[in-house]
Amino acid sequence: MNISSIVVKTTQAAFDDVERAIMGLQGCEIYLKDRESSHIIVVIEAANAGEEMALNKYLETLEGVMSANMHYTYQENELNAQLRAMQDGGYEFLNDDSIPAEHIAYSGSIAHIMAESLKHKH
Repeated sequence: MNISSIVVKTTQAAFDDVERAIMGLQGCEIYLKDRESSHIIVVIEAANAGEEMALNKYLETLEGVMSANMHYTYQENELNAQLRAMQDGGYEFLNDDSIPAEHIAYSGSIAHIMAESLKHKH
């Protein structure tokens, strides 16, 4: 399953029509809307990347939509692959004291993933 957020920018005149159209789409939920700036944040749920992109492209075609840009995507199969790699020891470098700390690029916390992995090992 893929979950993504799309920021939709509409014309002022079409805002209500676009909002109604989005509310009628299966797999789409309006998370936040701002009529003054004509922005709608849509959360979509799709079975795969192809469906995800199709929904994004469809939103772009709605009359009155100036842009529909994906800003976040979560793909369950990628996370599962990372978890399997961790369980197979694919992240042993995290405990390698020979790697200088200044050579490690921080890209966000994985503490919750590590904790879950440790639960499965015990």
